[in-house]
Amino acid sequence: MPTESLRKGHLPSEQCTPRPGEPQEESENTAGPGLQLISGQTITEDFGGAPLAGFLFVVAASLPLAVNAGAYLVGTLVLLGGIATA
Repeated sequence: MPTESLRKGHLPSEQCTPRPGEPQEESENTAGPGLQLISGQTITEDFGGAPLAGFLFVVAASLPLAVNAGAYLVGTLVLLGGIATA
């Protein structure tokens, strides 16, 4: 791919950093599935990653407490059921 850009008379640095005030050219690298994949990855990691990580942290921290609460609830129901039948 670099040879194609050199054949057109562009230097690789010109493709990466356009000069301020100059219109940007539409090139093969600005559209297509590659850019969509990179954009999707960026959005997922930057905008979706932090809230998902926070949610998973809360679930992981509360899971042992929920299991203990469930065990106490089952124990209470067993005791109340045993007292009611006796």
